Amino acid sequence: MSSDPFPPISRESSPRPPTDRLFERISSIDHLPTLPSISQKALSYLDDPDLSMVRLSKIIEEDQSMASRILKVANTPYYSRSGKVGSIREAVLLLGINGLRGLILSMAIFDRIESRRGTLKLWKHSFAVSVLSRMLGETLRMGSLEDLGTAGLLHDFGKVIFYLDFEDWMPDVFARDPAVPDWRFEEEFFGASHAFVGFRLSYFWRFPSSIRIPIGWHNNPARAPSYQIEAAIVALADGLATMAGFGLEEADTADTPMMDAIQVLDLSDGRMEEVFRTLIEGLPKLELPEL
Repeated sequence: MSSDPFPPISRESSPRPPTDRLFERISSIDHLPTLPSISQKALSYLDDPDLSMVRLSKIIEEDQSMASRILKVANTPYYSRSGKVGSIREAVLLLGINGLRGLILSMAIFDRIESRRGTLKLWKHSFAVSVLSRMLGETLRMGSLEDLGTAGLLHDFGKVIFYLDFEDWMPDVFARDPAVPDWRFEEEFFGASHAFVGFRLSYFWRFPSSIRIPIGWHNNPARAPSYQIEAAIVALADGLATMAGFGLEEADTADTPMMDAIQVLDLSDGRMEEVFRTLIEGLPKLELPEL
């Protein structure tokens, strides 16, 4: 594994987060966190125009840890509706190409920050938003379920850069006034929000606009340049996950994005009650796989 060209910096050497460092970090694919070789191999093969599910399954099976974790996700209650998923090939078909790309990427990156404060809650929140985004899309009959689930899983992916590069400053984020949304605080403190960073990262990882836009605008769905419905669904899922007890260490306040989302989705009070009823019934499906 090659060394990271941007090792974490000390607060002692820089009393304020160096915003130029943040923009350097996301300006090139070469400057992103180094991934394990098998993760890189699988992600590269997902771009192969002659992609074979059999070959992809064999690549994943080369790493038993990766294979085991993918099977655990595929066997969570929301996904495994028709019975136990027993093989990687079944899991690949169930999760879809973009869903699998997002899962492999998120697992590899979360491994890099697993010892840091807030990581476990970030993973649980991300997975909960993924499942709730799919459930909302299914209930409202809007959007691609695979894309919604992937966008939900990666919606806070930009936070990883803060965890990796600015660990010494994360206590400031955790201790901020909870009335200030995390993304607004990040814009002031780091010079960019996690949504902006996540949007840039998703571009480099070649996710389609139907996933990139909801990641980048999940805090401002009404302002999304396209895919407003998808951005609104992820925003609503984000707030509902927090309300259901799957919030972040940052104690985010999601009221404004949720209200924006309801307006974008044009949900009446009666329709919202129906949606809430459906989601409450589905909350047991939010069984979260381990990191």
